[in-house]
Amino acid sequence: MAKETDRIHKLDSTHEVEIEEVQRELPGWARKATEPLGDEDLTGAPHLVVVFGSSMGARFKLAQEETSIVGRLPECDLPLQEPAVSRLHCELRKLDDGQFELRDLGSCNGTYVNNVQVSRCELKHGDMIRVGLSTLKFIREGSMESAFFEAATHGINLDDLTGAFNKEYLDEVLQQNIYCYHRYTIPMCVAVFDVDDFKKVNDTFGHLAGDDVLRGICKLFQGAIRRTDMLARMGGDEFALVLPMTEISEAELCVTKLLRLLRAQSFGDRGLRITVSLGLVECNDKTKTVKNLLAEADLKLHEARRQGDHRRSR
Repeated sequence: MAKETDRIHKLDSTHEVEIEEVQRELPGWARKATEPLGDEDLTGAPHLVVVFGSSMGARFKLAQEETSIVGRLPECDLPLQEPAVSRLHCELRKLDDGQFELRDLGSCNGTYVNNVQVSRCELKHGDMIRVGLSTLKFIREGSMESAFFEAATHGINLDDLTGAFNKEYLDEVLQQNIYCYHRYTIPMCVAVFDVDDFKKVNDTFGHLAGDDVLRGICKLFQGAIRRTDMLARMGGDEFALVLPMTEISEAELCVTKLLRLLRAQSFGDRGLRITVSLGLVECNDKTKTVKNLLAEADLKLHEARRQGDHRRSR
C-alpha cells in the first residue's frame, strides 16, 4: 500500500501566493470573512466557516463534548475532499475552560493558524485555519459575525423555494473548482438535470403540486449526497449537482444511486411518480469557464431527454 504522502498533493510557497490571488476574486460576503473583527459578544457554541476552497460557504458546528476531526475521509466530522488534505488532518476539542484547541494529526502538508504552521494551538474568535487548499474561519456562534454568515449562507446563497443553493452561488463554486482542476489537477464532475414533463405536472395538478415536487426532489437528493457535494437550482425545474474531488466513474455511481432513489419515491398527496433526465460531465483541460462547463452538461442533458424518461448521458 502506498504511503499517505504518496497520495497527497504536496504544496509549496507558490501555492500560498496563488491562494491569495484567488481570494481577492471572492464574492463580497467571503472577502468580508478575512477582515479584522471588532468587539462583540463572543459567547455561544463555536463553528467553522469555509471561506476558501471547494466547500466554500459551508458551516460546521463543533461538537461540545467530543473531538471534531478534519480530514479527507468522508466519515470525518469536517470532510474536505482535497488531495492536499490528509485522511485525518487535524482535530478540534473543547478544553475544560470552554475554549477550543486545534491539534495537527501528523498531516503531510501541515495545519496553519493565521499563516503560522502549528502542531497545537488554542483558538481565538476570528482565527483563520488553513488545511490543504481550504481556509476555515473559527467563529463563536453568539457573535454578530455568526449572524452575518447565517444570513449569507442561508439567505443570499439559497433558493427560497427548494432550499438548494442558487445559480449565483453555483457559479462561484464551479469557478473555484475549475481553478483547482487546472492548477492542481483536482477532479470535479457536474450533473445537470430537469424534471420530465414538469409543465404537464403544473398544468394538471397546479403550481403548488409542482412546487411540492421540486422541494421533494431536493430533500431526497440532499439527504443522499455527501456533505462536500452541492445541489443548486439553476432556474425553473433545472438543477445542477456539483461533485468535487470526484472522477467520472465515481460520479456515475452517485447519479445512478440518486435515480434509483427517485424511482422508488412518490410526491405530494396524489403520490406523483416523477422522472428526470440528467447530463453528466467531467471537468477537463478544455473547460475554461463555468459557462462552457454548464453548456457541455446541458448538451448531455438534451441527449438523455431524447433517449426517454429517467435517462442519463455522459
